[in-house]
Formats: sequence, structure tokens, C-alpha cells
Amino acid sequence: MKTVVSTNRMFLGSMVLVVAVTAALVAAVLPLARAHHPAIATGVAPPIAQVRGHGPAGARVFVAKGCNACHSVDGSPRVGPSLYRDFGTTVTLDTGATVAMDEGYIRESILDPRAKARPGYPAVMPSFAGLVKPRELDALVAYIESLR
Repeated sequence: MKTVVSTNRMFLGSMVLVVAVTAALVAAVLPLARAHHPAIATGVAPPIAQVRGHGPAGARVFVAKGCNACHSVDGSPRVGPSLYRDFGTTVTLDTGATVAMDEGYIRESILDPRAKARPGYPAVMPSFAGLVKPRELDALVAYIESLR
């Protein structure tokens, strides 16, 4: 019985730690996200019907592959950068260089996320090389483009 109680306490302690780390990460990322994404600062986001109406195949892949866990499509902050209105813009990289947020950048970021990382976001995105089919990658690019 003591082992079960001890295990439960360790599990609860671990869960508290996960929640605390997540809250600290959000608190650290939110000011940076507001500075880099006007939609967050102004509260302007597309109507949900508009978001759902674009690139239905890409939207399904976006959810199925778990992209929505870290990237928002409405400007709200998450672990990774929001994709709302980023396509077609110039984004700053963690090296200080800038790059066009275009089809090539999106494809590279999905397949090799650390190649051109954005500042203020942890390097936690895994590579999806070999995990997305070419048609899924095409659908994701089209969906992200539709969010502009």
C-alpha cells in the first residue's frame, strides 16, 4: 500500500511540475509573440468559419499531424509561432537574418525545423521528414498560404 501511495505522490508531483513549466513557458513566450504578431497584440483574428473554409485537406492534415498543438491559425500564442497572416511576409530568424515566408520556407521548416528557426520559440519541433506524404505536405503549404 505504501508503494502505491508513494507512486501516486510522485505522479502528482510530476504533473504539478509539468503544469508549472508549461505556465512559465507560456509566460515567457507570450510577450515575444505579442511583439512579433500584430494579430495577438490587436486581438484581430479571422472568423472561425473563414479559417475552416480554407484548405480543408490541409486543415485536416494540420490537425491529424498535431501541428495545431504548437501553432495557432488565429494569431493566438502557442509554443511555436502562429501561422496567421505570415505567408508572403518576411520573417526574422534566430540568427538575425530574414527570409520570405513562402512555400519553400514552409516545406523546409516542416522537414527540417531547426534549419531556419524563429527567435523566441523553443527548438522542440520534430522533423516531419518521412512522416508526411508529398500530397500532405502540399496540402499543409496550401492551408498555411490560405491563412494570409
